[in-house]
Amino acid sequence: MPDSPTDIATFPPLGAPVRLDDGRGATVVRIDADLTRRCRLETGEVVCVSPHTLRLQRGERTVLDGAIALRVVAGSRAQGLASDDSDTDRRGVWMSPSSWWAHLAEPPEQLEDDPGQLVLWEIRKFLRLVAAGNPTTVETLFSPIVETANEIGHELLARRESFLARSTVDRFIEYGRAQLREVVARAKNDAADATRWRKQASHAIRIVMQACEIAERRTLSVALSSSDVASLQSVRAGGVSLDDVVAHCTRLIDAADRARSVSSLPERVDESALSDILLRARRATMSA
Repeated sequence: MPDSPTDIATFPPLGAPVRLDDGRGATVVRIDADLTRRCRLETGEVVCVSPHTLRLQRGERTVLDGAIALRVVAGSRAQGLASDDSDTDRRGVWMSPSSWWAHLAEPPEQLEDDPGQLVLWEIRKFLRLVAAGNPTTVETLFSPIVETANEIGHELLARRESFLARSTVDRFIEYGRAQLREVVARAKNDAADATRWRKQASHAIRIVMQACEIAERRTLSVALSSSDVASLQSVRAGGVSLDDVVAHCTRLIDAADRARSVSSLPERVDESALSDILLRARRATMSA
């Protein structure tokens, strides 16, 4: 692997193990003039793949260290819900080098370390998702465990509360409703495996709790209080019936809707502020 991600023409290089967007493993056997990678699957079949669709493989994350703007611990370990055997999920933002934009092939918008414990969004995609109120990217900005941050990353953290809006609350509520519908369907269709719907139920409740907090306090606490941890662990352990889960989550959704209607948050995220950060990020990579 190259020492730094300075050229999309050499990343991933010949011979690199990669994973396609459908999950199949392959090896890069040729790089065409338009930077398309020809990858040999384990079956021997050779397929043509655009480099921006390839997933980062375990052991290659050091290639991107110099380009990472922000990396945090996410998921259950950031929330306080982790058990001894929980994975350590990491999320972050990376800034593609300016040389990667001098080709017809688009740089990768998202890189994942198989099996997905590390997810990095290219900064433009990350800012678009934040503007849209995407819960996963918004939570990334509010993680209590920051592992890496450069100047742009520190700016994102310092201004994170200004990236919240009523539209963010709407997205969290929509996501919570969708999760609750899936919980009900899963509990009815797969009653034998209650562990799955109970875990998803705790996720739905947590998301709607966060919607309330954003609307009322204009901030987000990813790390849960001890009482909230105990409540959600009870849901996961089967101490709360499906009917009670639905009733509780529905009450929270109603509360979030009411809080949203009187919130002092702006209606939408100021996209011009996000664009300014993107511009500074691009200038930083050009001068690096």
